[in-house]
Amino acid sequence: MVNWDVTCGDDCLAIKGNSSNIVARNITCRGGNGIAFGSLGQYSNMSDLVENVVMEDLLMTRIDSKVQPNMGNGVYFKTWDGSINGSPPTGGGAGPGMVKNVTIRNVRLDRVSLPLHIYQTNGGHSADLPSQLNFSDLSFVNWTGNTLSNRLIDIECSPVSGCTNITFRNYDVAVPAGQPASLICRNVKGLTGLNAGRYLSFPFVYTQGVLWASLMSPKRSSGLDFSDGKNPMEQLQQHPDLAPTYYTEGAQPSHLQRNKTERRRLQGLQRSNTTSSVTKQAPDQPKSFKQKFNVWMINEGGRQIFFGVWIFLHLLVAVFGFLHYQLKDNLTTARATFGITFTIARAAALVLHVDVIYILLPVCRNFISMLRRTPLNDIIPFDKNITFHKATAWSIVVGSVVHIAAHMVNFAKLAAADPDAHSTGQKVVAFLAANFTTGPGVTGWIMTAALGIMVFFALEKKRRAHFERFWYSHHLFIVFFINWQLHGMFCMIKPDRPPYCSFNTIGVFWRYWLVGGVIWIFERILREVRSRHYTYISKVVQHPSNVMELQIKKEKTKARAGQYIFICCPEVSYFQWHPFTLTSAPEEDYLSVHISVKGDFTTALAKACGCNFSKGKGGKGDKKEAAGGKVIGTNSNPPLNVTLPRVMVDGPFGSASEDFAKFETVLLVGAGIGVTPFASILKTIWYRMNNLNHGKPTRLSKVYFTWVIRDFGAAEWFHSLLHAIEEQDTQNRIEINIYLTAKLKEDEMNNIIVQDVGAEKDAITSLRAPTHFGRPNWDRVFSSIADKHPETDVGVFFCGPAVLSKTLHQMSNKWSDPKGTRFFFGKGTFSVIEIPSEI
Repeated sequence: MVNWDVTCGDDCLAIKGNSSNIVARNITCRGGNGIAFGSLGQYSNMSDLVENVVMEDLLMTRIDSKVQPNMGNGVYFKTWDGSINGSPPTGGGAGPGMVKNVTIRNVRLDRVSLPLHIYQTNGGHSADLPSQLNFSDLSFVNWTGNTLSNRLIDIECSPVSGCTNITFRNYDVAVPAGQPASLICRNVKGLTGLNAGRYLSFPFVYTQGVLWASLMSPKRSSGLDFSDGKNPMEQLQQHPDLAPTYYTEGAQPSHLQRNKTERRRLQGLQRSNTTSSVTKQAPDQPKSFKQKFNVWMINEGGRQIFFGVWIFLHLLVAVFGFLHYQLKDNLTTARATFGITFTIARAAALVLHVDVIYILLPVCRNFISMLRRTPLNDIIPFDKNITFHKATAWSIVVGSVVHIAAHMVNFAKLAAADPDAHSTGQKVVAFLAANFTTGPGVTGWIMTAALGIMVFFALEKKRRAHFERFWYSHHLFIVFFINWQLHGMFCMIKPDRPPYCSFNTIGVFWRYWLVGGVIWIFERILREVRSRHYTYISKVVQHPSNVMELQIKKEKTKARAGQYIFICCPEVSYFQWHPFTLTSAPEEDYLSVHISVKGDFTTALAKACGCNFSKGKGGKGDKKEAAGGKVIGTNSNPPLNVTLPRVMVDGPFGSASEDFAKFETVLLVGAGIGVTPFASILKTIWYRMNNLNHGKPTRLSKVYFTWVIRDFGAAEWFHSLLHAIEEQDTQNRIEINIYLTAKLKEDEMNNIIVQDVGAEKDAITSLRAPTHFGRPNWDRVFSSIADKHPETDVGVFFCGPAVLSKTLHQMSNKWSDPKGTRFFFGKGTFSVIEIPSEI
């Protein structure tokens, strides 16, 4: 749009929802409300996206009042709030969306009322739920002129979604002489480029509700560029009349009163005893065998009994096989020729055949999910299915090593007994011929190579670093199994009497494989069928910190809290299926996943979905660049309309997170990005507690959610959920405790103290619950729960690193009392630990 000259009484130019790649140049607005972005977010069932907008050479001027009496704004952005009040076109609200990559430069203002305004409470319901619509990467460059009021900037973003990366450069607008300039900025992360020195030359007011990430960034800008290099707090002490409103406004008469405000914000677990580290003594250690057994059965018994039985079965099979082949009367020639190594090799082979029964069952996820909903779930730890798969795999490795070593000795004996091999060299040749020219030898070494490659790329570090290599190499199991079947069909070692090589005695691998193999084949067929169900991506949201959210609609699909799905994007790779934890609740009509864009697959998937995680945007680099006043996120070649790729979904598959509904009290602990599964769980708990969206009734009466995190930027998207839960949880059924373990710099601590003292909400998270610094005192946490909930079964659910898992496991055992409060740990070992979402 070029060369417009508009006189009107409303918006001179309005950029509405779902508008992108717009250039407006040489626009003159005479009277009215100025240039508008919005209103946005009016339709709750539709996401509004505005991106890649460049406006330049704008003139906003007041004209004769007889023609048009007002000249309201220069440029303003407006969204509806987060509640639904009526229906469009005159009502509505609660619509999500994003405004990003907007540059407005070379602007001249002539007697406007308010040069720049962002507000997210359009519709007149400012006290309702906050807007879910986000603003990011806004740049205002070369603004000059004057205003009739003292308000230069009024940016009031939603406390849930907030605004990120707002950049000013050469913003030089004058207020009426003698009036204090007012710059209002709330809930903004990454505000840069304002020259505070210009405004500190006369009375200056600056209000800011600082978001967590703006305080936690390593090289954070406060939003003010103090050109004289002095500490702003020193300036305020010398000139208290110039103090920003967040420093003086609403201050209590004494620090004691402020401390009362902070203590009032403490959650229940922290209120119980703020002076001592432990509120009560742990239960006495059990003395009698019965007492020890009862404590052992709370968290350890079932799992250890199951794996104990599994190990005993292997030993029993090994002993039985050894005795069978050592005493069998038609194998005397073989025993005489090879000795005990023949018996060892055959016994190891028998154990390997038993292992092949179980190796596929743990990865038959539909089968495991079905068994998880049976009474067997109380006996067999189905959530340890990947652990069981690994244990069986290592048993196959050990059995293979024993089998290979024994047969190497047998081949050496054959070579030594070869009548045609007289010299040492000839015997070596005979030994190599037995290995690489015979059927058992060739198939055996092919199996060994396939097994070695699978094990190598399945190691934890290798798998996390290169998931694609793990995925493809693991399909060598097909080569492994085929050669296993052939390996025993050559009848190299014959029995003493006929039938020497009958159908019942050779190539018996298929009989053992049949148990898990048929179920596995059925699972593969089911995956192909279900992946063809009508599935499409309904929404893509690009979050900060390289996180992409996909909302997927799939017919004939029901999910449970804490489950995960496998996603295949044929546009990226037809054969790769990657696991991702669900962040949607069963009460919602879509499946959502939050994907950390790190590896090759997720990067390609994000690109196919139209997300642009370029360097310096949304990652660590943007904070440093923002501090230098550069424009963040401007794309000189913005993408055109993106056709979302086709996706196929297999699942969802369960973890035992649904077990939280069996308890009246639960403790949920997430560490870092391990908080992902709790998005689904917290949502469904909230739905059930409030009987919303047809949520099932629940016996839950109290939920303690603890999040231990080093840097809030790792899961910024999760904060909007916590805000929504806290705002709507009027009965305080869900108690939130956040622990920040990062070491803070002195200026960061000073800033936090200024923002936090006497405030009703936390300066870092904007939650009522205060942020705790350092690691949790788990003794205190468990003792407080035991004290508040006597004679209660408490479910402890955790997702995160193994070190903290071990600690919580120990705490659950330590504080469990068979006659009092019992802590059940391990009921929610999420599959995301085994198959991480950050692929």
